[in-house]
Amino acid sequence: MTGVPRLPRLTVSTLARTAVGRLVAVSLATTLLACLTAATTHAHHQPEGDENHSVLTLGRVSGSPRQHFPALEALGMYLAPRLADQGITGFDVVLTPDNEQMVESLRRGIVDLVTETAFSALEFELLAGAQPFLRQWKGGAASYRSLFITRSESGIDTLDGLVGRVVAFEDPGSTSGFFVPWSTLVRRGLRVVPDEGRAQTDAVRYVFAGNEENVLAWVTRERADAGAVSSRDWDDPKRAPPGLKQHLRVVYESPPIIRSLLLVRKGMPAELRSRLAEILLAMHEDPAGQPVLKQFFKTTRFDRLEGEALADLRFARSLFAEYRGKLMAREP
Repeated sequence: MTGVPRLPRLTVSTLARTAVGRLVAVSLATTLLACLTAATTHAHHQPEGDENHSVLTLGRVSGSPRQHFPALEALGMYLAPRLADQGITGFDVVLTPDNEQMVESLRRGIVDLVTETAFSALEFELLAGAQPFLRQWKGGAASYRSLFITRSESGIDTLDGLVGRVVAFEDPGSTSGFFVPWSTLVRRGLRVVPDEGRAQTDAVRYVFAGNEENVLAWVTRERADAGAVSSRDWDDPKRAPPGLKQHLRVVYESPPIIRSLLLVRKGMPAELRSRLAEILLAMHEDPAGQPVLKQFFKTTRFDRLEGEALADLRFARSLFAEYRGKLMAREP
């Protein structure tokens, strides 16, 4: 198969590659600025509402452009020539530092497709009209669960036992480490508030530990009474070593959460969507596609949103609605 023709202009992928090359010499903040500049440049070349894209643009929210760009580049190089019959002549990559920038890129039609975890994906659907398209299997798993863990001797046996205690969440953008456990507590009728350093006997207080390793360490060291982690982290001996887990236990396990979603922009032509699905659904059976999937964030395969996948998506949507309706209502 012939190589992918590149457009004779300065594209997002060109700028992103330049930024990657400079990472040794510049700070992460400078790199992110380069990515934002790239997004602006791309927007100039593909105006809002343009339905005649000849370039397939892959997007990702990234705090690590140097690490993430090659994965998107590999997928773009695989997809673009196989979409030639749809008028695709090349590909671009857009990396944004946060969801807000990605929402804008999707809304304006700058980004054609993006993969994300459940809650961020649903935010893109709500705010940008992006359409959940396929389920992404990662590391051999299509879903995972959110777990509440505590010390073995804590005396906490149920979620109700967390009232008056402190729970360590991962970070504000984590599906399994914040959104799902927060929504689970709220659905149970519990009052959930940020920890302000004073006891509140009628509420569950929470803090952010920053990552799953810190959550486990804070619970073990009694900086928090309980913590929320994903089942994939709990089952990973590198993140949850057996020597650490022997002092902890699981007190609650959520229903399955869809692992990751691939979304396409609103208004993508039906024929392009159909051909894109055909290619992605068969990638895991294609010897040329298998290494690309592995490089693309350890993707195992893509499949359709139906049956179990659709049920998991509906569960995520119900929690997302809970989160949007209650947590966002607290904003001034």
